[in-house]
Amino acid sequence: MDRTPHPPFPDTACTGRAFISPCCTASVTEFLVDGQLWLAGSVAGHGWSQPWLGSVDDINDTGTLIDADGTERRIYWRPTARGPD
Repeated sequence: MDRTPHPPFPDTACTGRAFISPCCTASVTEFLVDGQLWLAGSVAGHGWSQPWLGSVDDINDTGTLIDADGTERRIYWRPTARGPD
């Protein structure tokens, strides 16, 4: 996977929502671009991934979901969760 030191979209496109993995060195940030939600992953010291369509609500993993107002909530992987279509 090609990584870049810069986020794939400008800060103004960031929704303020993110998912932080338990190790706290990796996160997935949500962006709104042309009416579509995009996600991009960032790993400390390794840069940003290429973006993909989706929302942090689609993530089925254990970690912390951060809402746009800064509210944090712990979410857990669920074997019965329906992933993105």
